[in-house]
Amino acid sequence: MGQYFIAVNEDKREWIHPHRFGDGLKFLEFSGSSSGFLAGLALLLKQGSSKGYDTSKDKRYAAVGSWAGDSVTIVGDYDDTKLYQTAMDNFRDVSFDIMRVMVMDPHVRVHLAEAVKWYRATTELIGNERVEYAELFGEVTKA
Repeated sequence: MGQYFIAVNEDKREWIHPHRFGDGLKFLEFSGSSSGFLAGLALLLKQGSSKGYDTSKDKRYAAVGSWAGDSVTIVGDYDDTKLYQTAMDNFRDVSFDIMRVMVMDPHVRVHLAEAVKWYRATTELIGNERVEYAELFGEVTKA
């Protein structure tokens, strides 16, 4: 099967999940491509503000840079520290928080919508995922 990975911010007790971005869970599955997961991680780690992501002027961008300077790790489920399972069970998943920023760019929105197609079609979505994706991509959901 192989080892599965997530990115964990121990300071904020948050994590992001590669599948949410349409990427595979194995290290080379998300690190060897133009990954939505790594783009989301980069936005979370971004230091300072710049045009388009100025959190002081637009609160929709609050997730951008929110992990800058924190203790952040890409950790696998085989890791002896058990951080992977601790994060999954006790920390907050902020994958959709950063994806909301990402989809504001029309080109990224198209790319991300295409990237998550396989995940949405082949997986029984957990919790609020179906609603989150519908909101991200402007879809109507059935009640």
